[in-house]
This record gives sequence, C-alpha cells and structure tokens, in this order.
Amino acid sequence: MKLLEPITIHKEVISHSYPYDWRTQKPVVIRLSNQWFVDTEKISHFALEEYKKVNVIPASHKHSMLPFISQRPNWCISRQRAWGVPIPVLFRRSDNSPIVDYDLIDHISSRVASEGSDFWFTETCDRLIPEIFWKKWSLASHDVYKSTEVFDVWFDSGLSWLCVINSSNYSRLPCSNLVADTYLEGHDQFRGWFSASLLLSIALTGRAPFKNLVIHGFAADSCGRKMSKSLGNGITPKEIISSQNGCVDIMRRWACFSGLDPICHLGSKEINQNAASYKSLRNSLRFMTGNLYDFCPVTQLNYNEKSNYSLSKLTLDMANNVSENNCNSFCLTALDKAVLYSLSTIISNSLNTYYPQFRYNTILAEIDQFLSYLSSVYITSVKDRLYFNSPDDPSRRNTQTVFWLTVECVKALLAPILPYLMEEVESVTWNLLSSQLNDFNQSTTLLERYSSLSLHNYCSVDKSRPCSDWTLCLSAMNRWDKFKNYSNYVNTASSLFHSLTNSLPKGDEHIPSTSPLSSANVHITIPTKSQEVYHMLKALHPLESCVSVSSDLCYILRASSISWSCGSYEDKVTDTVGYYHFNLNDMQVSVTFPLGNQTVKCQRCNRHTNNNFKDNLCPRCIQVLDGSSFAKH
Repeated sequence: MKLLEPITIHKEVISHSYPYDWRTQKPVVIRLSNQWFVDTEKISHFALEEYKKVNVIPASHKHSMLPFISQRPNWCISRQRAWGVPIPVLFRRSDNSPIVDYDLIDHISSRVASEGSDFWFTETCDRLIPEIFWKKWSLASHDVYKSTEVFDVWFDSGLSWLCVINSSNYSRLPCSNLVADTYLEGHDQFRGWFSASLLLSIALTGRAPFKNLVIHGFAADSCGRKMSKSLGNGITPKEIISSQNGCVDIMRRWACFSGLDPICHLGSKEINQNAASYKSLRNSLRFMTGNLYDFCPVTQLNYNEKSNYSLSKLTLDMANNVSENNCNSFCLTALDKAVLYSLSTIISNSLNTYYPQFRYNTILAEIDQFLSYLSSVYITSVKDRLYFNSPDDPSRRNTQTVFWLTVECVKALLAPILPYLMEEVESVTWNLLSSQLNDFNQSTTLLERYSSLSLHNYCSVDKSRPCSDWTLCLSAMNRWDKFKNYSNYVNTASSLFHSLTNSLPKGDEHIPSTSPLSSANVHITIPTKSQEVYHMLKALHPLESCVSVSSDLCYILRASSISWSCGSYEDKVTDTVGYYHFNLNDMQVSVTFPLGNQTVKCQRCNRHTNNNFKDNLCPRCIQVLDGSSFAKH
C-alpha cells in the first residue's frame, strides 16, 4: 500500500463475505487438496424415482428432500480431522496413487469390529498390513503411506441402515430385501441423515432404505423462542420430571400431544396443562377400576373353569360376547352400547389412521373427549343402578362390564404413549383378578402381554401372518361399530335433557334448582309419522305408554319417572299437578311437577317417588335391603 500510495485516489475499509470456522470463530485458510467424492449425478435420478415411493409424514414435508438430491453437488466424503472413522486406503509414495483393495478393507473392518479404530492411527504400515498384501501388490511397507483422512460423519450415519438391517452381512453389498419401516428425525435432517441414507442406499442396493419418514418439530419456550443459554429459557427433561414429582408420563404426554408441529411450545404453562389432563385421565381410570372390586369377567362370561385364562383371552372373549351377534350372556342397554360404539370409533381411527400416521395427539384428544362424555352422560346416568341396585343385578353387572372393557380399551390404546400409567392400571387389574381366581398371577408386563401371539390360534385369521394380542383385542372391540344407532339415540336424549332443563322456568318453588327434573314426571308425545324419534324412544324406553323409573331415558333425563306415547297431546291440568309443555323437534314434551308435598325422596338412593313407603324408602331399595344379596354384600 505504501508503494501505491502516490497514485491512490481513494482508500476505505470494506466488509466482505469470508468463511469462518463455526467452532473457533476464526477465518478459514483456503487451500487445494485431494479429497474423496461421491458422484451424486450418477445416482440422483434413481434416488428421485425411489423417493416417490416413500411416505413422508406430515405430507407437507415431502418436497423438502428434493433440493438435496437433484441440486446436490458432488459429495465430499473425506475430512481432515484427528477423530472419526478412518478411510482404509494406502497411497504409493512414488506417484501418490491410491491402493483401494476390498480384501484389505474386509481385514481392517474385522479388526475395527473387535478392537475399535484407534489402531489405524497408531500402528505402522508394516504392522498394520499382513504380509499377503505386500506380495499381492509387489510392494514393501516403505513404498506406501496410510491415508490420514476420516469419513464425513454423514457418510457414517448414512450407512446406519446397512449395519442395523443387514448386520449379518455388512461387510459386503447387502443382498437382503429388508427395508426400515420408519426414520424419525427433525426437518433439518433432509440435508443430513435422510438424504445421505437415501443416496448411499441407492448406490449400494438401488432402493430407498426406508418406507416412511416422520418429521418432528423442535422445542421452543412458551413464547415460541428458540431455547438457548444466552436467553436462559432452556428447560431440561429432568427439570420437567422433577416438577411433576417424578412422573415421566406427563412429559411423554406433552411430547405426544405436541404432535408433529414445526414448533413445540414447552414451558410451565404447557406442562401444567398436560399434567391436568393426565390427572383427569388417571382419576377416570381410578373411578372405573374402583367400581370393579366385586366384578369377575370369568363369572360374567359364564365360564365353568376358573383357571388357565389369560387376561388377553378374557378381554378377547368379553369383546366378542358383547357384540351385537353374540350377546346371549349379556343384556346391554342402549346406554351401554352407546359407550362401546364410541370406543369402537376411537379404535378404528387409531388402528387405521392415527397410529399409522403418528397422530398421537389426536388419540389423546379423542380419549379426553370420550372420558368427558363418559363422565357427563354415562356415569351420571348409571350411578344409581351401580350404587343402589343389588350387587348381582344384571344391569349393574352390565355397567361393570362396560367399565372393564373401557379400562382394557384405554390401556391398549395408550400403552405406547403413557406406559407407566397403563402398567399401574394393569397391576390393579391383575390384583382384582388374582383375588377372585386361583392361579391367576401376573407374569408379564403390559407391553409384553400385548406384543405376544398367544391369541393367534383362537382367531380366524391368516395363520401365515401372526397378529399380536394387541391387534386382535382391538380388532374385536372394533366390531362394536354395529351399535352406532344406539349412540345417536343417547345423544338425542342428552340434547333433549339440556333443552328441557334450559326451557323450564327459573325460580319456581316446585322445581329443584340443582336437578330440575329429579321430582318431575315426564311424558313425551310424538306424531305417528316420526319414525326416527319413535325408534329412539323405543330403544331407550322399550315399554310404550308405561311409566318407568328405571329406563335409560329416565336415567338420561334424570327424572322421577317417564312415559311416552304416539298421537296428539292432551292437556290434563289438575290442582295437584303443574304442567309445562314444549315442542322440541318432532317431539311434544310435557313435564309435570306434583304441587305441594306429593313426592318423597328415598333416604337411601335420593330418588323421588310418588308414594310414601316404609321408612321413606323406595320400592327398589326396600327389595334390595330385604334381599339375601344385600346380606351377602
């Protein structure tokens, strides 16, 4: 610059792009050197054709691989580092030409498998290379030198399929047709592991190494910011587990419920939300298992032999016996069947869509929604017969059957997602059965039981393609989809209940504020032409024109009694009865409330009756208390 200063017109400092080392943050010295390359141009066309057959989940990421195949330059697979997998090649000192000998590579590979790769860097050529190779090449040890390069790390991981799937034959080109079912990683691996694996597999076998690519997102804080040390917004799995008293399943639930979103928000807010949902699920399962204390599936199935029954076999038989075509041992009500249909819908979606597409978040959401429905509609409706009927009453046993099957279904669906909670429920189930049956001891974990093939011989399936007990049990439960009509009936009746309670006047002294219909006698009149409503009423209240205090419709409406008929509505107002009349869809509904002290609340079950019986007990409770079943209970 001093020499040019006399003729310099202008001088200033400029910034320009220059490569820096990402580790040391110092400029990189650029120099030319010999390297090893993969000619990607020769295989890119075949890779693109094979990639078309690969299923990418989510499908919106399918195109992300294309630039790293079609536009990729020659791949430099050698690196000048002091660590890594060595490239087992020798060079002639005379002309620096490489010696690539497959027999030598086999020899070095066998030593690496047993000793590791350090010997390549520490041993001299005369010790490293057996005498047979010197004779083969007509060279001496002083005529050659070792390669000091190591493989690119993506070349290492890009061959993982070769070592895992073809482990017995990894030293030669793979002859097996085995292909990995799934590769799971983040979207940044399209330029890394995914594309490297695809290119190397195409070069060696002519096919893609995977059937499915599943792309997950990355964790960010509650505000969507990337977690980093500088921001101090990082949170470790250990911190999450510690904050939830060591409950790993809450963290697993967050991971699964986040789905495959590109950004997965993680903070105290998200963890607490998942913890609340987890506790709600746990409480629901605890309630159902707690009401199975005197329930025995072997007795319910009318089996004579009370031993040598596996839990999977009992589940399969129970699922088959409650199906529509095989229900001789059961008299399930419409309410019971509606619950089973809801379960079959979740099972069908999970087996056919959610699990194959890794939509674990949808499975969790649908089970949460189902348990909410179970609590608000079914459990509220059946608590009376569950708690106050005699222990062996068929309707009570059927409710327990529904609980037992629901628990088994939820265990099967959530075992891969929440294994610790499901194992805990499994232990409770085993304890209940072992207290009632001889030689019924827990011998395996839940996941081991589901992965076994013990039920294969009991099912009419293709014997050449064994199915796991998990698949067979869920497939049997899936046949409850025949109960769809009953689910529609219950939903209609539930809507009727909410419409009625919202339509009743507020502040009437004869209408209870908490349970408006608990002291009401409800009568429904429908037009003769209304077939849809007729079938609904017939299913939920089979005895037309008869007043009932124990039909499904009566329980759903939470009424004192109920009746229905076809025809025209007739007003029958008296001094002792208050009438309210509604027109809901195709139904004309009249609700009567006895005026004055016309009803009596049973002191045992809290249900209102029209007559005052002994000790303020309803006829049902008197019968239960006087029966031998109560004394036994």
